Amino acid sequence: MKIIKKINFLQKLVVYCMLVILFKTWYLTIFKKEEKLEEAKRPQRKTILTSFNRGNIYDRYNILLATNRIKYNASIYYSQIKQIPQFKWEIKKGKKEKKFLRKEYISSLSKFLSEELDLDEQRLKDLIYSKASLIPHIPFVIKENISEEKYYKLRMLEKDWVGLHAEISHERYYPQKRTASHFIGYLGAIDQKEYLSISEKIKRLKKILDNSEGGVLPYEYKNFEEVLEELKNIKEKAYSINDFIGKSGIEKRFEEDLRGFYGKKTFEIDVNGNFLKELKEEKPRNGKAINTTISSELQIFAEQLLAYEEGLREKNFPFIKGGAIVVMDPNNGDILTLASYPRYDPNDFISSSRNKNIFRWLEHPYYIANIWDGVESFKKEIFLKNKKCFFEKKTPFTFNFFLNCILPEDSDLFSSLEKIKNIKNAISLQENIEALLYFLKLQDTKELFDVLSSKRYIFSPKIIELKNSISPFLDVIKDNRDKALLVDLIRLLVCSSFFSDRLIDKIKDKTLDFYWDISKNFLALERKVKNRMKLFFNKKEFVKWREKNQNLFLKKKREEEKQKKRYHRPYLDLLDQKEAILFNDFWEKDKARILSSLIKNKKNFFYEIKWESKELKFLKEKLKDLDIELVSDLINTIKPFSELKNSFFSDKQKKIKELAKSFYPKNGFSFVRNHVFRQSAPLGSIFKIITSYASLKNHYFLVKKNKRYPKRLNPMTMIDIYQWDPKAIKGGSLVVGYSLSGKPYPKHYKSGRLISSINKNIGKIDIIGALSQSSNPYFSILAGDFLKDPEELNIAAKMFGIGKKTEIDLYGEVAGNLPKDLYNKTSLYSFAIGQHSLVTTPLQIAIMFSCLANKGKILKPKITKGKKEVLYEIFLPDSIRETILEGLDQVVWGEKGTARASVIKKFNYDYSLKKKYKLLKHQFVGKTSTAEIMHKNGITSAKAKKHNHSWFAGVSFDPNSKKWNKPELVVVVYLRFSSSGKEAAPIVSEIIHKYRNIKKKYKNFFD
Repeated sequence: MKIIKKINFLQKLVVYCMLVILFKTWYLTIFKKEEKLEEAKRPQRKTILTSFNRGNIYDRYNILLATNRIKYNASIYYSQIKQIPQFKWEIKKGKKEKKFLRKEYISSLSKFLSEELDLDEQRLKDLIYSKASLIPHIPFVIKENISEEKYYKLRMLEKDWVGLHAEISHERYYPQKRTASHFIGYLGAIDQKEYLSISEKIKRLKKILDNSEGGVLPYEYKNFEEVLEELKNIKEKAYSINDFIGKSGIEKRFEEDLRGFYGKKTFEIDVNGNFLKELKEEKPRNGKAINTTISSELQIFAEQLLAYEEGLREKNFPFIKGGAIVVMDPNNGDILTLASYPRYDPNDFISSSRNKNIFRWLEHPYYIANIWDGVESFKKEIFLKNKKCFFEKKTPFTFNFFLNCILPEDSDLFSSLEKIKNIKNAISLQENIEALLYFLKLQDTKELFDVLSSKRYIFSPKIIELKNSISPFLDVIKDNRDKALLVDLIRLLVCSSFFSDRLIDKIKDKTLDFYWDISKNFLALERKVKNRMKLFFNKKEFVKWREKNQNLFLKKKREEEKQKKRYHRPYLDLLDQKEAILFNDFWEKDKARILSSLIKNKKNFFYEIKWESKELKFLKEKLKDLDIELVSDLINTIKPFSELKNSFFSDKQKKIKELAKSFYPKNGFSFVRNHVFRQSAPLGSIFKIITSYASLKNHYFLVKKNKRYPKRLNPMTMIDIYQWDPKAIKGGSLVVGYSLSGKPYPKHYKSGRLISSINKNIGKIDIIGALSQSSNPYFSILAGDFLKDPEELNIAAKMFGIGKKTEIDLYGEVAGNLPKDLYNKTSLYSFAIGQHSLVTTPLQIAIMFSCLANKGKILKPKITKGKKEVLYEIFLPDSIRETILEGLDQVVWGEKGTARASVIKKFNYDYSLKKKYKLLKHQFVGKTSTAEIMHKNGITSAKAKKHNHSWFAGVSFDPNSKKWNKPELVVVVYLRFSSSGKEAAPIVSEIIHKYRNIKKKYKNFFD
């Protein structure tokens, strides 16, 4: 009975609901018909977003460094398309049919735009559904940089096509191109994760508001007004999927100031979409301008000097050396120049057509692969003084260039490669090595060569025969590790397992050079043909796949995302990923057939490709003696960088790809990571100023205690001479100098090892002479014998800003490093002359020299205009300051100074440079520094060799003021893999001259 009652109740409830619905329908159709018709004919509101301008960036003289230029785009507003009903019911031939209005409209719009914009119709449709719909109230750009004529045509057609929006936008533009790129930074596309998280947050807030009647609020909100306000702010501030944000430099540091906000335009349209009137406009808010402290003219001059120096330092490895110049005003902390080499062009990060350059600047594995595959040449920028222009020097990636990158100049492997010479010997060597590994039951060639070179083993005739067959190629190599490397190198160049017997017989006498050239030209040709074939595959094969598999494929992917609790990726991204997989399978299957037919001009070739290239022409000529089957076999032996998957003979855990990419420096060339403050480096003799300060400070208090007040201080005088002294200690010893009383300073002094000076016979020196002639033992002994505690040296270094961040308002600064084992005498002696584990940055040295110039103020380096900020002041009485400055003056202008004009090699062939240098006599002071590093050229067992980084830091003073009273400029020059610090000194003098000319040019400019 209870069940029957429940059924009756439900029946009555259904009937009652149907009666209510029928009554409401009757009421609307009879009594409200005219009113609703009138409402439908009323004007409707349409809102579009208007883009903002990012703030400009200027130099100190209001010269543009970054601005915006007009760009015409074709966009889609999905929010307007959503106004079209998804479907409606129609009666056709007495039957009720569902018509999908929105779907049909999107198909029509896609077809129209594909014809107007020369885009793929299906791709457009996919973009609208999968990406434009993600954040519908923000325009989704379907094509950038359309012509002005096309823009106005689309504007006229907007009323006929709902959701179509032709917009005038702006793109970031850097008029100075590569100049100051490390300082300005660059823009990059917003990360997809960040963009999707914004989209998800908007959905979440909307859901909270939709459920507001329930009265339940998440704990982080007090009321629904807060939720509404946050939703409004996010929509106003949210980046669109096509937006760019600052990724480095000024662009990143001042992102919030530079970025503006979208505006809104609301207007009325009639039922046909015709414009009636504008209702209101909320104007976009442009970003704020940033006025920087740098002088773009001085900046580009400094970059020219760095690029010119790069051209002078031609060596095989590293291909690009790099360097930096910092120019700072010691009076207020303004950074006038922040130059780093190599440079990059931030404009390349704006345009999607320049992706290839982005890979180069970021030193992406794809770029390295392109060089290996012969698609790219090695490039470096140099400056041609005679033509007064930058020049991009291209170096082809030849066989010899590759070898020079990975092998030292005197490597035994060059002789072995000369003996191997051809393909037959290369294959024979590998096969014999494999046989030896098999018969001796060994795992790798390192072990093999140790066994073969040992006299403890007695070998069978077969092993002896195999050993004798490889000996002519390997006996010239002394180190077994290098023998193993050679075998791996041969495997990389000519992998024996890929060659058929017939192919070997035909090309056995061809050289390794020949095979290298064939490989690189083929890989470059393959890339071009592959790109063409992608278009064919997309139009034909993938269309068929989508018709058959798309729905099931996407359903499966959505289930996977749900299980793994991931965001739903746009379905177009999933399809693109699948297409790439399918195309790669297709290409690998038919690649050899397609390319061999192309090279051999076969008319039955089923893909019609009618074009020529330099690579195709080269291959046709070089392979004319091979039939199509052999060309196909040869193609199968050539592997691009991405397919180098064989293991080393010497280490089964490593892939041969590691050897292939060894031509490129492990840490890259630092195109986007500047040398000014983002990378630390060994310093050298400039640190002797810190040792001077620490000892002079102690000496100052000592003489003050004794009530003596000399203008110049001198804690020690010695004789710097490097010689054998039979009386120094029992049995004799090498000495690095003597005290004035004749006491010798042996090389092993007080449980530590002293380092002699480069000049072995400096003679009698005080602290000024020691600075000017860069004595090593003087400062080591000073630190060991005249400091109360070795840690005083670290304390002094930190006081001057070394070993800690300078607080510059740019991201990525490194602090450097100060030694921690100074109670070890050898460590202390080494640290006192700027060696040991001391590493610093050019910016820190600029801060240090500014402090010396401005009488003790440690300034925060300023990159935007504003008041100077003194972080703190150090104890620097005039007697200490003037003693150090006198020493630095003697470095440049003294008869024995390390940077005197007579010892600088550049002046031997550039007299005008020497003349300009001498014009600044006693107007600037400075310190040379030659930082020694151990760097391994190549990947053989050869030991690392000594190389030099050159430094010169200087301070110029106003020539019209009292001596050293009014500092003008601090200049720090750092050149990697150079000769000596004195060769960097002329750069400082050129910077000073240039700065003074710029000051005259802008003398009336209100700074």
